[in-house]
Amino acid sequence: RLSYQTDALADVTVEELSKISQWLATRVTYLLEPLAPVELDSSEGVVQMRSTPPQQQDDETNYYELVIRQGGQVAITRFQQRGDGARQNVPATLTREVLLRLVGDLVAAVHATDA
Repeated sequence: RLSYQTDALADVTVEELSKISQWLATRVTYLLEPLAPVELDSSEGVVQMRSTPPQQQDDETNYYELVIRQGGQVAITRFQQRGDGARQNVPATLTREVLLRLVGDLVAAVHATDA
């Protein structure tokens, strides 16, 4: 799991969260699967993005989940879900270059609506 805490999201609107997720969907195209917004919870101030489509192999589904919260947190986690519905965190294999690019894009996304 990679988590980024920032005061820049303290006062964002739900519409701004949606714009951030759209920006990330067009920018973060270099992971195992592309990310897309799947849920916007305006009452909780949360946008959830997931791998679309997820990676499926045998009786397992592997995917990224990225959550952006009003108040200041952006977090990405790699999950594995088995056929029985059980879900667990699993390691994400990233090169140093991909990790640096991902961190840069997460930080840039938070500030993409600043202007």
